[in-house]
Formats: sequence, C-alpha cells, structure tokens
Amino acid sequence: WFGILIRSMAAARRIGMLLCRELLSLSIREIGTAFGDRDSSTVVSALARARADLTDDAAVAERVTRLRQLLPVMAPSQR
Repeated sequence: WFGILIRSMAAARRIGMLLCRELLSLSIREIGTAFGDRDSSTVVSALARARADLTDDAAVAERVTRLRQLLPVMAPSQR
C-alpha cells in the first residue's frame, strides 16, 4: 500500500519538476529548492525519467498534455 503511494507521489513530483522547467523556465537549482531542497543531480534524473515516462506511457503523456493546457504560462520576467 505505502509502496504504491510513494511511487505515485514520486511520479507526480517528477511531472511537477518537468512542468516547472518547461512552463516557468526554472533552473535546475530553483526546481530543487522548490521541491524540498532536492540535489541538482536528483532534479536532472527526475527530468530525464519524466521525459521517458511521457514517451513510454500514453496515459502519462495525456495527463501532462492536459496539465499544460490548464496551467497558465508565466514568462520568466513575470516571476
């Protein structure tokens, strides 16, 4: 039960990091700080895994596409 919850939370965190990178143009360091002081290598790994999930899992790709449509895009100068 907890294993499923932890994996689900980790997947959501990876997608959140990816959206922060793509939509907000946050740096790796800024993303790490925003997600609980994660190390830069952890963020880079999470971004790579999230991109792989988009390629390998149609359901994930569909959810991320929907999130991109729903989230307002903020230019870096507006942060």
